[in-house]
Amino acid sequence: MVDDELNSEAPMPSLEQKIRETRKTLSDHIEYLSGNETATRSLIVDVILTALGWNVRDPKRVRLEHRANGNKIDYILLSTAGNCLAVVEAKAANQGIKDSDRRQASGYAAEIGARYAVLTNGIRWESWEMVPQTPRKMSIIVEVNLTTGEISQIAQYLRKLSPSVLESKNLIH
Repeated sequence: MVDDELNSEAPMPSLEQKIRETRKTLSDHIEYLSGNETATRSLIVDVILTALGWNVRDPKRVRLEHRANGNKIDYILLSTAGNCLAVVEAKAANQGIKDSDRRQASGYAAEIGARYAVLTNGIRWESWEMVPQTPRKMSIIVEVNLTTGEISQIAQYLRKLSPSVLESKNLIH
């Protein structure tokens, strides 16, 4: 491949296309992904975050396995100014999302001062704004299952997790 091919302005695959691809990955490899958080992160979570516009290979925008007070936060999404916007807590595919997982993600977000918490097992994606004295259910911004429903609608919900939207001030409502 020549340098011009690497630097060409070829359009990136759309979020919708990446959702289709992850559905196929989940369908074809669910046994492998089940109970395997690392594989779920690599084959599903990284793909969706990248499609949303997060460069998971750029520590200026995404911190991986960030250590804070003895905890290991899977992802921290950073603003262009380097501020913590969100934490992403990932679980293995097919691992049900529990209230303890939500508390874990919220605790990490509060600990580092992130405005948003995201929790995913690759299939189900949940996100909420960290609003003091407000129940999590009242501050949900994303609650979607990648494997069911219309792909365009799933993409519409997931786009709320894109860098430009998370950096905006009026995300809820």
